[in-house]
Amino acid sequence: MEGDIETVFKKGIVLKKEIVSFVLNDELIYYIDPVNARRRLYIPKTLEKDIFSITYNEYIHAGFHRAYDIIIASVYIKNLSRRFRIYITYYPQCQLLQITRHAPFGALHPIIKSSISFYIVTADFILALPKTKNGKNYILTITYKFSKKLELISRKDTYTTTK
Repeated sequence: MEGDIETVFKKGIVLKKEIVSFVLNDELIYYIDPVNARRRLYIPKTLEKDIFSITYNEYIHAGFHRAYDIIIASVYIKNLSRRFRIYITYYPQCQLLQITRHAPFGALHPIIKSSISFYIVTADFILALPKTKNGKNYILTITYKFSKKLELISRKDTYTTTK
């Protein structure tokens, strides 16, 4: 059986009318690059996310092309480009830190002032601030448009009740 596996890897596997060559060496499978005949370690699908996270995180989110070049230099992953783009697209830290590249929103329309006090009131939250000595870490801002009065109310993000 072991001899059959070695002959299959030495002969190569036909995929989509092209021969993909693999070599079994020390219980590891290597891909033979047809361009320069260099051996690259074959990574199964179950380990590809580990390779992606190690490469992408180690180089501090250097971008697709730089991380892709690092991966392709030493390992072989089937459909690497497509799978790596999907990984980067859905990686949580990248989604938080990415720059939005969409068309600007439409023209802003100012709120029309009313002559009645406290008629138009806006409220905004400022979240994730460093905690104070009292344990408060966010601010609620209330703005009265007519008088332009501003109130700042500090709060905690969690409250507990006692019975």
